Amino acid sequence: MANSEISINDKLADVFRAINTDWRLFDQVSSENTEGLSKKKALRPDILITVPGALPICLETEYEPGMSVEADAASRLGKVAVKFGGTIQAAFAIRIPTRFKTLAAPTLLKELRKAQDFQYCVLSGSSPTDFVRWPAGGYVRGSLEDLFVALEGAATPQSAIQKALTLWKAALQKSPP
Repeated sequence: MANSEISINDKLADVFRAINTDWRLFDQVSSENTEGLSKKKALRPDILITVPGALPICLETEYEPGMSVEADAASRLGKVAVKFGGTIQAAFAIRIPTRFKTLAAPTLLKELRKAQDFQYCVLSGSSPTDFVRWPAGGYVRGSLEDLFVALEGAATPQSAIQKALTLWKAALQKSPP
Protein backbone atom coordinates (compact mmCIF):
# COMPACT_ATOMS: atom_id res chain seq x y z
CA MET A 1 0.00 0.00 0.00
CA ALA A 2 1.26 3.47 -0.86
CA ASN A 3 2.02 6.06 1.79
CA SER A 4 0.31 9.34 0.95
CA GLU A 5 2.06 12.65 1.49
CA ILE A 6 -0.44 13.27 4.30
CA SER A 7 0.66 10.13 6.17
CA ILE A 8 4.33 11.00 5.58
CA ASN A 9 3.73 14.55 6.90
CA ASP A 10 2.16 13.13 10.05
CA LYS A 11 5.25 10.95 10.58
CA LEU A 12 7.64 13.85 9.83
CA ALA A 13 5.83 15.93 12.46
CA ASP A 14 6.28 13.01 14.88
CA VAL A 15 10.02 12.96 14.15
CA PHE A 16 10.37 16.70 14.84
CA ARG A 17 8.40 16.35 18.08
CA ALA A 18 10.78 13.56 19.11
CA ILE A 19 13.85 15.67 18.31
CA ASN A 20 12.57 18.69 20.26
CA THR A 21 10.55 17.52 23.25
CA ASP A 22 9.21 21.05 23.87
CA TRP A 23 7.40 20.76 20.56
CA ARG A 24 5.79 17.54 21.73
CA LEU A 25 4.77 18.86 25.14
CA PHE A 26 3.15 22.01 23.84
CA ASP A 27 1.84 20.72 20.49
CA GLN A 28 3.83 23.23 18.48
CA VAL A 29 4.14 21.07 15.37
CA SER A 30 0.98 20.35 13.40
CA SER A 31 0.56 18.53 10.13
CA GLU A 32 -2.18 18.89 7.54
CA ASN A 33 -4.00 21.47 9.70
CA THR A 34 -6.86 23.05 7.75
CA GLU A 35 -7.20 25.71 10.46
CA GLY A 36 -3.49 26.63 10.45
CA LEU A 37 -3.64 29.82 8.38
CA SER A 38 -6.11 32.63 8.91
CA LYS A 39 -8.61 33.39 6.15
CA LYS A 40 -7.07 30.73 3.88
CA LYS A 41 -8.43 27.31 4.79
CA ALA A 42 -7.62 26.11 1.28
CA LEU A 43 -3.93 26.78 1.96
CA ARG A 44 -3.43 23.87 4.34
CA PRO A 45 0.25 23.83 5.27
CA ASP A 46 1.84 20.38 5.15
CA ILE A 47 3.59 21.02 8.46
CA LEU A 48 3.34 24.20 10.53
CA ILE A 49 5.67 24.95 13.45
CA THR A 50 4.33 27.54 15.88
CA VAL A 51 6.44 28.38 18.91
CA PRO A 52 5.39 31.15 21.32
CA GLY A 53 7.60 34.21 20.85
CA ALA A 54 8.87 33.12 17.42
CA LEU A 55 7.52 33.47 13.93
CA PRO A 56 5.80 30.39 12.49
CA ILE A 57 7.65 28.21 9.99
CA CYS A 58 5.94 26.29 7.22
CA LEU A 59 7.23 23.04 5.72
CA GLU A 60 5.91 21.94 2.33
CA THR A 61 6.71 18.44 1.13
CA GLU A 62 6.44 16.41 -2.04
CA TYR A 63 7.82 13.13 -3.19
CA GLU A 64 10.79 13.47 -5.54
CA PRO A 65 11.08 15.09 -8.02
CA GLY A 66 8.85 17.63 -6.21
CA MET A 67 8.31 19.91 -9.18
CA SER A 68 5.90 22.28 -7.41
CA VAL A 69 7.14 22.08 -3.82
CA GLU A 70 9.02 25.41 -3.99
CA ALA A 71 6.00 27.23 -5.41
CA ASP A 72 3.87 25.73 -2.62
CA ALA A 73 6.40 26.85 0.00
CA ALA A 74 6.60 30.36 -1.48
CA SER A 75 2.81 30.66 -1.44
CA ARG A 76 2.87 30.36 2.37
CA LEU A 77 5.19 33.36 2.88
CA GLY A 78 3.37 36.34 4.34
CA LYS A 79 0.41 34.27 5.54
CA VAL A 80 -0.68 34.56 9.18
CA ALA A 81 -0.72 31.47 11.39
CA VAL A 82 -3.85 31.23 13.51
CA LYS A 83 -2.33 29.79 16.69
CA PHE A 84 -0.09 32.73 17.67
CA GLY A 85 -0.87 35.25 14.95
CA GLY A 86 2.66 35.45 13.56
CA THR A 87 3.43 35.94 9.89
CA ILE A 88 5.27 33.17 8.08
CA GLN A 89 8.62 34.52 6.91
CA ALA A 90 10.38 31.18 6.44
CA ALA A 91 9.12 28.22 4.44
CA PHE A 92 10.93 25.00 3.64
CA ALA A 93 10.49 23.08 0.40
CA ILE A 94 11.30 19.42 1.13
CA ARG A 95 11.69 16.62 -1.39
CA ILE A 96 10.91 13.23 0.10
CA PRO A 97 12.75 10.22 -1.35
CA THR A 98 10.32 8.13 -3.41
CA ARG A 99 11.13 4.88 -1.58
CA PHE A 100 8.95 6.11 1.29
CA LYS A 101 5.86 5.78 -0.92
CA THR A 102 5.89 2.00 -0.62
CA LEU A 103 7.63 1.42 2.69
CA ALA A 104 5.64 -0.68 5.15
CA ALA A 105 3.85 1.48 7.72
CA PRO A 106 5.35 -0.26 10.79
CA THR A 107 8.90 0.62 9.65
CA LEU A 108 8.15 4.10 8.31
CA LEU A 109 9.07 6.17 11.38
CA LYS A 110 12.34 4.29 11.96
CA GLU A 111 13.35 4.58 8.29
CA LEU A 112 12.52 8.30 8.18
CA ARG A 113 14.85 8.83 11.16
CA LYS A 114 17.66 6.87 9.44
CA ALA A 115 17.39 8.53 6.02
CA GLN A 116 20.23 10.82 4.92
CA ASP A 117 18.86 11.84 1.53
CA PHE A 118 16.08 14.34 2.12
CA GLN A 119 16.50 17.38 -0.12
CA TYR A 120 15.42 20.84 0.97
CA CYS A 121 15.77 24.54 0.46
CA VAL A 122 14.65 27.49 2.60
CA LEU A 123 12.67 30.47 1.36
CA SER A 124 12.87 33.56 3.60
CA GLY A 125 10.79 36.62 2.94
CA SER A 126 7.62 38.58 3.45
CA SER A 127 5.57 37.45 0.45
CA PRO A 128 5.39 34.80 -2.27
CA THR A 129 7.17 37.17 -4.64
CA ASP A 130 9.69 38.78 -2.27
CA PHE A 131 12.03 36.18 -0.78
CA VAL A 132 15.57 34.87 -0.69
CA ARG A 133 16.30 31.22 -1.43
CA TRP A 134 18.96 29.20 0.39
CA PRO A 135 20.87 27.68 -1.14
CA ALA A 136 20.64 29.98 -4.16
CA GLY A 137 20.51 26.92 -6.44
CA GLY A 138 19.99 23.22 -5.95
CA TYR A 139 19.08 21.57 -2.67
CA VAL A 140 20.75 20.67 0.59
CA ARG A 141 20.83 16.90 1.17
CA GLY A 142 20.66 15.47 4.64
CA SER A 143 18.80 13.81 7.46
CA LEU A 144 15.79 15.07 9.37
CA GLU A 145 18.19 16.02 12.18
CA ASP A 146 20.10 18.19 9.67
CA LEU A 147 16.81 19.71 8.59
CA PHE A 148 15.94 20.39 12.24
CA VAL A 149 19.17 22.40 12.65
CA ALA A 150 18.17 24.47 9.61
CA LEU A 151 14.70 24.95 11.13
CA GLU A 152 16.24 26.36 14.28
CA GLY A 153 18.31 28.78 12.19
CA ALA A 154 15.25 29.86 10.20
CA ALA A 155 13.37 30.75 13.38
CA THR A 156 15.08 34.15 13.23
CA PRO A 157 13.87 35.86 10.06
CA GLN A 158 16.46 37.28 7.69
CA SER A 159 14.68 40.65 7.86
CA ALA A 160 15.32 40.79 11.63
CA ILE A 161 18.96 39.87 11.16
CA GLN A 162 19.37 42.53 8.47
CA LYS A 163 17.68 45.16 10.65
CA ALA A 164 19.98 44.33 13.59
CA LEU A 165 23.01 44.52 11.31
CA THR A 166 21.93 47.92 9.99
CA LEU A 167 21.44 49.23 13.55
CA TRP A 168 24.81 47.84 14.60
CA LYS A 169 26.55 49.52 11.64
CA ALA A 170 24.83 52.83 12.42
CA ALA A 171 25.92 52.62 16.05
CA LEU A 172 29.51 51.94 14.98
CA GLN A 173 29.53 54.98 12.69
CA LYS A 174 28.25 57.23 15.50
CA SER A 175 30.68 56.02 18.15
CA PRO A 176 33.90 58.01 18.63
CA PRO A 177 37.12 56.38 17.39
